[in-house]
Amino acid sequence: MSPYQPYIVALYVAAALAGIYFIRVHIVLNGGGDHLANLCILSPATRASIYAVQYLPAGLTGFLCTLSEFFLGALEPNTPGWRTAVECIGALAVPIAAGWLEASRGKPSLWVALPVLWGLGYQAVGGGVVLVLQLLAIILTSDAPSRIRHGQIARADAEGALLGVLLGYIAPTVYLVLRPGPVISAAWQPFPVYVSLIQLLYSQLRRLVTPKGAKLDGYWTTQATYVISALPGLAAHLRVVANIINSTNFIKQLQALFIPSIINLPPGSSLNAAAAHLFKWDSALMYGAALAAPLWLSFDLGKGLEPPMMIAFVQAVPAFGPGPVMAAAWIWREKGLRETRKELELKELTEKALEGQEKEGTKAIKASTSASAVEGSGSGSDTPLRRSKRNRSKRVD
Repeated sequence: MSPYQPYIVALYVAAALAGIYFIRVHIVLNGGGDHLANLCILSPATRASIYAVQYLPAGLTGFLCTLSEFFLGALEPNTPGWRTAVECIGALAVPIAAGWLEASRGKPSLWVALPVLWGLGYQAVGGGVVLVLQLLAIILTSDAPSRIRHGQIARADAEGALLGVLLGYIAPTVYLVLRPGPVISAAWQPFPVYVSLIQLLYSQLRRLVTPKGAKLDGYWTTQATYVISALPGLAAHLRVVANIINSTNFIKQLQALFIPSIINLPPGSSLNAAAAHLFKWDSALMYGAALAAPLWLSFDLGKGLEPPMMIAFVQAVPAFGPGPVMAAAWIWREKGLRETRKELELKELTEKALEGQEKEGTKAIKASTSASAVEGSGSGSDTPLRRSKRNRSKRVD
C-alpha cells in the first residue's frame, strides 16, 4: 500500500461529506425541495399522476416524479440550470464507462463488481456523494498485484460496456436534452440498469460465437470506449459555450459553469436556480474525483504524468469540458497498466530463466564432483587404506 493512500481516502471521504451538505442539505434550504414536494409529494401532487405506473407503490411514484421534475426544471432552454445540467450529464458518460470497465477487469472486488448498484445510488442520492465513493472503491482495490497481473479486460466485456454506455446512457441522454418531457425524463432515470443489461446480454452472446479457448484482449476496445464516452461531454461543452460566447461577461459565465458557490441560494429560489446550484457542486465533486482517480492510479504504477502535464490537464477543462479531459486521464492509466503488466511478465520470464540456469549449474557441479570421486577411487590413487597396507607390509619385512 502506498504511504499516501490514507490521505487519498481522507480526501475522497471529505468530498463525499461535502456532497451531502452542499447537494442534499442546500436543496432543502434554498427552496428547491419545496418546489419538488409541492409538485410530487404533498396533496394534491398534481404532477405525480403523470408518473403513476400500475403496481408501482405510491412512494416510488412520488420519488420518480421528484427526480424527473428536477431534471425537467433544470432543462429549461437557455437558462443557468440548462447550461450546468447539459454540461454535467454530457460529461457523466466517462465515469459511467470507467465504472463498468473496472467491474469487468479480471476478478474484481465485490465493492467494484456491481456498478449498477452504485449507479442507482448516485441517481437517488447524488453523484457528488455516491460516485465519489465508487471511485474510492476502485482506487482501493486496483493496486492488488493480482489485479495488475491478471487484470486484462476481455474483449467481450469491453465491447459490451461500449455498447451499454452508447445505447443505455448516451442515446437516452441525447434524446432527453433535445426533447425533454415527463416520459423521457422518467425513462432516463434507471439508465444504470440499461447499461448493465446491454453489457451482460452482449458479452454472453459474444462468448457464444467466440472459438473455445480463444483469449481476446479488450485493450483497444477499452480505449475506444473512453474516446466515444468523451464525445457527449465535448459536444455539450461546445453547445454551452456557443450559448454564452456572445455574452458581455463570457469569461465570468464560463467560470460560473465550473466553480460552485459555498453560499447557498436564498429560500424561495426557483427550481431552475436550485438545480443550477446543485449541478455545479455535483460536477465539481464528481469530475474532480473522476479526474484525480486515474491520475493517482497512474502515479501509483510509476507511470504518472509530470507536473506540467498534470497542470495542462486541469487547464484543458475550460477549453474542452471535463468529459474529454477525464477520458484522456483514463486512457493514460489504461496504457500505463498495460505497460506495467508487460514489465511484470518480462520480469517473471527473466526470473524463471535465471532459476533454470542456476539449476543447470548445480547439476553440472554435482556431476563434476561425482566424476572426481569415481576417478579418485581408481587403481592409481593413493588412498588411506592402501597406505595402511604398505606400512604393515614394511613392518613384516
